[in-house]
Amino acid sequence: MRGENDRTGKGIQAFTTDFLKKRNVMNVLNVLHNSRPISRASIARSTGLTPTTVSSVVSRLLDLGIVQIVGPSTIRKGRRPILIDFNPEAFYVIGLDLGIHEVRVVVMDLHGSVTARIHERIEEHRGKDYIISKLLQIIHKIIEELQIHVTEKLLGIGLSIPGLIDTEKGIPLFSANLPELQNVEILRIFQKEFQIPVFVTNDVSAMALGESKFGIARGYKNILCINVGHGIGSGIIINGELYRDMYSEGVFGHISILPFGHVCHCGSRGCLETMASGNAIASSAIRAVKSGGSATIKHLVDGKIDKISAETVARASDMGDETAQRIVKEAATYLGIAIANAIKLVSPHIIVIGGGVSKTGDMYFQTVKKTIEEYSFSIRDSFPEIALSSLGDDASCIGAATLVLMKVFNKEGVPNY
Repeated sequence: MRGENDRTGKGIQAFTTDFLKKRNVMNVLNVLHNSRPISRASIARSTGLTPTTVSSVVSRLLDLGIVQIVGPSTIRKGRRPILIDFNPEAFYVIGLDLGIHEVRVVVMDLHGSVTARIHERIEEHRGKDYIISKLLQIIHKIIEELQIHVTEKLLGIGLSIPGLIDTEKGIPLFSANLPELQNVEILRIFQKEFQIPVFVTNDVSAMALGESKFGIARGYKNILCINVGHGIGSGIIINGELYRDMYSEGVFGHISILPFGHVCHCGSRGCLETMASGNAIASSAIRAVKSGGSATIKHLVDGKIDKISAETVARASDMGDETAQRIVKEAATYLGIAIANAIKLVSPHIIVIGGGVSKTGDMYFQTVKKTIEEYSFSIRDSFPEIALSSLGDDASCIGAATLVLMKVFNKEGVPNY
């Protein structure tokens, strides 16, 4: 192993040299990112480059410490090719997911392994200055704990934010649950603070990336991810590519289910969020308790009706409370109907359901699944798999970190900072 300076040069700055910004190099890195570990011959076939060019590029990447030799292939016939993989410790990426009440941050190496994580509560209604300051503080904290030198070891930061996001400018355009951040230039603020690449995306798009690369949806080409929490959003991957349209992200919850239903904060009536989100479940339970129903729910909050949450309802449902079970089934049914309609439009191979409400229990999940099957006319042989998120609460922050890896190892290269 070479010395640190010889091995990585100036770290992230090495990625902005003429060599690493050449098309051939970025083609090799992109293939390696998508198909690691891989042989030089396979890289040549995938990129269309000559074996000589690939060997030259790989040799230089080895010198920089960005890739490493991991040994021969496991194939049994013929000469076994030598496989190349990223050196996981060469660089790191950070993924941050901002929720309504909490912030989750992970640090990932080049193999996608989480090397550190932080989870902290946040007081969301204290204003944008507090929120931004808190986010910057948390990232500084995890960098200091790992002793990562930002300009040498950190490739970039991915930010997962709920709502409609202008991903090019890194600005939340609409966030019903975090209105304090609307039109805030988050991308510019973070780039100025850390002087490295920063990427911003919608939280459910981040979830879709995380599940497709490292979660339950790995290996699927067409993926529909639904996040059910305080609000409801969707992330879509088609032919292995994230469908990026700011007006498709986060608006799944505003599909109209009941034209004369409750008024939604978006201004419409009967949106899915008013029928199936965590807030909707809590509101239904509050109305039921006020009408004299469910002594169990009331007991769980010590009579403080305004403290009823979707989690309270889930607990009461598990205890056999009929009112709670009815509310859970109604919410699951409405969600299933909306997903069934989405299937008719995007034909996903797998549907991944995540978010806090997805943890309500088996009755909830089975009701969603049964309703999807009932309202969808997909041919049974092509019916999509329906699964719960395997990455759980970390899905979006892992996805945000994944976004950095995708952006860094694509054909465009890393922007100069």
